[in-house]
Amino acid sequence: MSAPASMDVDLQIPDASWSVVPPEATGEQWDAFTSELAAGYAAVRGGLTDDQRMALRVMLDEVRAQVAPDDAITLLFRPYLLPVTAVVHVRVAAIADGDDVEAGLRLALTPDLPLALPPVYEDVVAAGLGAGRRSTFVAAAPDAAGHPVGGISYAFATDGLAVHVLTSPTRPTVLGLLEEQLEQIVQTLRILPADA
Repeated sequence: MSAPASMDVDLQIPDASWSVVPPEATGEQWDAFTSELAAGYAAVRGGLTDDQRMALRVMLDEVRAQVAPDDAITLLFRPYLLPVTAVVHVRVAAIADGDDVEAGLRLALTPDLPLALPPVYEDVVAAGLGAGRRSTFVAAAPDAAGHPVGGISYAFATDGLAVHVLTSPTRPTVLGLLEEQLEQIVQTLRILPADA
């Protein structure tokens, strides 16, 4: 599967707890993004201490490192009231003649890391994408702090495109917080021609 010709990804996110990460890790877009996040965190906390500013810088460096070149959109779950974050990747690829679509979707739903248990799969339907599949998984290895991590992944084939929405490996408590909102975001997701 290859990157599609010109298209746009349209979705709606809850502004109170999600942001779209700019694709450029430097420059004016990134500066505006970091300033917006700092202002959001400061507003709910009555300002930021030097330690909180440093923690925000570290968090943003981690987010920047997770933006992938094949992301059509990268989302950040960052409820300002809670000290948690998670990165969600939205990827779109063209389905070429001869591609085994079912095998491609299964592969998309299976993370490229050792798992503690087989993934759990279920059928889903999204308003703008049609029928698809969802998986949840738990990684075999913990994160750097020793906490277990897992993820949620969606895969759809629609109009000659494969659409994949996946979390980076994240702590189960954070996945529990974002799961319902991510489902709502997936329900709004549509792929549009770039000139639409």
